[in-house]
Amino acid sequence: MSFSSYKLLLCVLLLLIASSTKAISQTKVSEETHPKWASLVYEQTNGRAGPGTEFHKLWIYHRKYLPVRILRQASEWSKIEDMDGTVLWMHNSVFHTRKTALVISAQPTYLYGTGRNREKVIARLAPNVIVRIDVCEKSWCQVRIKDQTGWVIATDLWGDTGS
Repeated sequence: MSFSSYKLLLCVLLLLIASSTKAISQTKVSEETHPKWASLVYEQTNGRAGPGTEFHKLWIYHRKYLPVRILRQASEWSKIEDMDGTVLWMHNSVFHTRKTALVISAQPTYLYGTGRNREKVIARLAPNVIVRIDVCEKSWCQVRIKDQTGWVIATDLWGDTGS
C-alpha cells in the first residue's frame, strides 16, 4: 500500500468514528429527578452494558413482573437499577406499567386481611416473592398475589410503594 492509500484509509476511519460519536451524542437522554418504576414484561429479559444491542449482556433476568427502577430514558433504551443495586440498560419494549414489588425482608412477611380483618394474618410471603401493588397508604401497601389480597408493611417491599 502506498502512503496516500494509508492516508485515505485513515481519513475514512476518522470519519466513521466521528459519525458514530455524533450519533451517540445526539441520543436524547433525560435525567429523571424522581425515578420511575416499571415491571418486566417477559419471562426472560436482557440487561446490557449500554443502550444498544451492540453492548454486552450483563444479566439475563428470568422473572416476569420483576420490578425495576428507571433512572434515565433515551428514545429506545432506559438505564435501570435492579433490587440489588445493579445498573444496566434495557430496551423500552420490555417494560410494563403494572405496579409490582419484591418482598425483600429476610424473614417471611405477613399478609394481613382487608377491611375489619386488617389485624388478621392471612398468609406469609416468602422473601423474593413478587406481589402486585393496588395502593399504598402511609407505611402499608395493599397487594395481590394469586387469589389473595391483603396489606403488607411497605418497608418489607422493594418497588413502587410511593416512598
